[in-house]
Amino acid sequence: MEQTQTQWIVFQVGSREHYAIPRMLHKNNELLFFVTDIWIKPQSWFARLLSFFKIPFSSRYHPQLSDAKVIHFSAFFLLFDLLSKILIFKPLQTKRDRIVSIFFAGCLFFMPKRSIVIFSYNYVAYHIFRLAQRYNISCILGQIDAGPLAGEINRKLFEECFSGTVKPNKDLYLKYGKKWRKECDYARYIVVNSDWSRKMLISAGIDEEKLRIIPLAYEPPVESVHFNRDFPTIFSEQRPLRVLFMGSLKLLKGIYPLLQAIRELRDHPVEFYLVGGIQIPQYLISDLPAKCHIINRVPKEKTILYYKLCDVMILPTYSDGFAITQLEAQAWKLPIIASLNCARIVEHNKNGILLKEITAKDIKTAILELIDYPDKLKFFSENAIDLHQFSLDSIYRLYKLLIDSK
Repeated sequence: MEQTQTQWIVFQVGSREHYAIPRMLHKNNELLFFVTDIWIKPQSWFARLLSFFKIPFSSRYHPQLSDAKVIHFSAFFLLFDLLSKILIFKPLQTKRDRIVSIFFAGCLFFMPKRSIVIFSYNYVAYHIFRLAQRYNISCILGQIDAGPLAGEINRKLFEECFSGTVKPNKDLYLKYGKKWRKECDYARYIVVNSDWSRKMLISAGIDEEKLRIIPLAYEPPVESVHFNRDFPTIFSEQRPLRVLFMGSLKLLKGIYPLLQAIRELRDHPVEFYLVGGIQIPQYLISDLPAKCHIINRVPKEKTILYYKLCDVMILPTYSDGFAITQLEAQAWKLPIIASLNCARIVEHNKNGILLKEITAKDIKTAILELIDYPDKLKFFSENAIDLHQFSLDSIYRLYKLLIDSK
């Protein structure tokens, strides 16, 4: 007797990974429903209305899912988000994930219950998974970060840097508690995106038998395939080493020791480009050398300009579930200086440099090494990793193996 093909229901808030999970399942005819908070078809009357009021929405849709069965609550959550920005409704924002989870769980009442698998990212999986247990439906939890211990790292950084005078702003890690533990309990498997996240979750008490490492999916820009880099034979004030930091300027990303190193390198031929939203007090970025450029909140399509311009990317993160900027950099054959606390994309002295410790001293040493030996950059660039292993098809096969395993 022929076995019924497993169908998936994917629950997702936002456009994480450019909707990679539902896209790869839909491509293989295994996506039964995709449920999301906001979904705006570009040519719809709703899209025209949002355009009239200059409300951004372009990222909340993907053409590869145009013929998929998508359930969304766009009108409700757009209004919800608008009200949340008004001071009197500020408490609403902290309840958003809970409300989303309840809305999502309600959809299960009207869906098939047999031969399906549910996928949801953490923070909104609790009510979905709890209801799924009644119907004996297998659930897979997508863990988007390194869990509660990353929150502990974040809070310690704030304490060390500000001595308690500044509190962590919008600290998502405060959400970790009993509901997240129950999400993990309900899940058949918990997908983490790096060995770093796996180790952090085990240390937090999560059953390691449930943990599976599946990296993020990534599709490099077509024009990056034949891109070649030219490095100078010597760095000077006229042509300094150009160092890129791509991501939010916040303590957990290692911005504090990086800023220290930048100040200590002011007399060396090096130029810095810090590209991302500023999430630290303004005084921390004062008195920086003129050769340090802070570019706040660049549209995604314009980040390519900085990957092409710079000679090396630096990622001194204290904790990252994956850090997809590493793949973006490697797509443009850009060498990387990275910490050990993220996905291991960098192989030391092959396509970049791994920092033993996240300190201004270690960052400064790595940068000075590249200033003194520019040929290393050429070698690192030529040894950029093959990104095929992160394609939708490759990641799909890993999820297929996961659900087919007993």
